[in-house]
Amino acid sequence: MELDFLSSDHKFEAYPGVFEVMQGTHEASAVLLLDVSTAEVVVANEHASFLLGYSMRQIHSLSVYDFQSEIERLDQWMVFVEKVRSNGCLAFTGNLYRKDQKRVSARFHASGLFFSGYDCIVFYIENHGKAASWRMWACFDALGDGCRFWAVDDGVVQLSSKLAVLLGRSAQQSTLIPFSEWLSYVDSRDRRRFIEYTKKLVSDGAWDLVLDYRLQTKELGAVWLRDRAWVSERNDIGQVANVIFLSTNVTQDKERECYLMDLASRDELTGLMNRREGDELLSKQLKYCERQHLSLGVCLLDIDRFKQFNDSYGHLSGDKVLKKVATLVEQRVRASDYLYRWGGEEFVLLCPGSDLANLQAIAEKVRRAIASYPWHQTFSEAEVTASIGLAVFPLHAGNEFDLLQEADKALYQAKNNGRNCVVSATAY
Repeated sequence: MELDFLSSDHKFEAYPGVFEVMQGTHEASAVLLLDVSTAEVVVANEHASFLLGYSMRQIHSLSVYDFQSEIERLDQWMVFVEKVRSNGCLAFTGNLYRKDQKRVSARFHASGLFFSGYDCIVFYIENHGKAASWRMWACFDALGDGCRFWAVDDGVVQLSSKLAVLLGRSAQQSTLIPFSEWLSYVDSRDRRRFIEYTKKLVSDGAWDLVLDYRLQTKELGAVWLRDRAWVSERNDIGQVANVIFLSTNVTQDKERECYLMDLASRDELTGLMNRREGDELLSKQLKYCERQHLSLGVCLLDIDRFKQFNDSYGHLSGDKVLKKVATLVEQRVRASDYLYRWGGEEFVLLCPGSDLANLQAIAEKVRRAIASYPWHQTFSEAEVTASIGLAVFPLHAGNEFDLLQEADKALYQAKNNGRNCVVSATAY
């Protein structure tokens, strides 16, 4: 009996060796080895699993009748087998049935092979859209630090070898993974942004979208990737079907960026936040405390007679005092408190959730620590003390400017009271 699908569009041609294709060194979309006597799948590669929509376990329970729509019976299969045997190799265009019942046009290449005791027919199958996407994917892999191919409808991701190595996957682990598994590699801090990014890709079909995010790897921990995405294929109704991501490792750039940001926000001498960063934090903390109906305490600390100390012992010694005072304060406040250098010999301590009584206790503990430190062991006959002014939101002020101003007034009063003391602002 004749097979109509072979009558007009077939040719006899050589095709790459099955082992070359099974190992992924050829661009063929899928490879399946079928037992001649039963028409059942003996071996398949991951591309076959991907193209047909079955898991690797499921695909080994298929026969040719499950995916090749033109071969429906054993007699047709045997005619096809004889055609392949008599000509050595056969190529034709036919229809492919997927697990989701979709029927797609594909290019089939068939040849005979004796494999592990089986007399087989080898099918090389190329779906034109996916084959083109994979060729583009292979080109991209050579350009960056890895790439991946996302089949949106199938919910699977094909990892390039570079990306698999970066993730720390072993050679025995599949490079074809569910999208959910890929998502598990994305750092939890960036997962929401990543999901929004992929939704935008699918909904808008946006071209050349870029996202920086962290990926958790086995050996290197969190690695920063910059993904650039391209929609490589759409389905029959114009929806995004396949997306290619080109990834670049930008960890060093991000670390440098963080370092520069840290330099811009830190006081070089003490390592504390500088005034610009601290005042921004004060504003944010005030808004948070207002929303949560919490108090916010502010301590403005000034080292007493610091100019005279510098004149007597030198500016380098003064720098040592500033650093030590910063350390003494940090050691005596809560983990939830924030200390920053306001300028010169002045420091600001923010205490979220502290009422006036609690703030006074914290400030007094800090004052005593500074006054009782054995400064004379480093600087002969030297004494270092600090005056501290306190203000609490909303007791003393309703905004950050007024809060600092009230703390400053209280500090001025502490200086007038003889220094080395704590004074609270007056309630308004």
